[in-house]
Amino acid sequence: METVIEAVEKSIRIRAPARKIFDYISDPNHLSVIWANVVRVHDVQMLSHGRHRYRWQYKLCEVRFEGESECVALSVPDRMTEKWRGGIQGQVDWVLISHNGDTLVTLRLEYAFPTPLTQKHTCEDVNASQARDIESALENLKRVMEG
Repeated sequence: METVIEAVEKSIRIRAPARKIFDYISDPNHLSVIWANVVRVHDVQMLSHGRHRYRWQYKLCEVRFEGESECVALSVPDRMTEKWRGGIQGQVDWVLISHNGDTLVTLRLEYAFPTPLTQKHTCEDVNASQARDIESALENLKRVMEG
């Protein structure tokens, strides 16, 4: 069976400096605060050059997955890329672009369609769920940064 790679991308403008936002999102412990489907983050390890690795539990379409994430690319305060391995395989990209004191934050998730979901859900349903979740994560990040 061929692996289907899906991608979801959303952006939001936040009234905060890119560095402040970057410092917040680059701490894996904050993910479960802003990203509802990230149920748990644990075993956080700091690696060289500001990178990190951690284990996660992620809920997608009422199914819980476990895995590990590792920061594989980092350009402070503009970009961070993480690779996901485990129950969901994929990549998460955060891109921050400063403009007149605001920051445009883009969150892109590329993932292999998880096999446990193929019995009950279409790719379109899962993508719609992921899009809502990413949009909510960005809105929560905005509340934290502007609040």
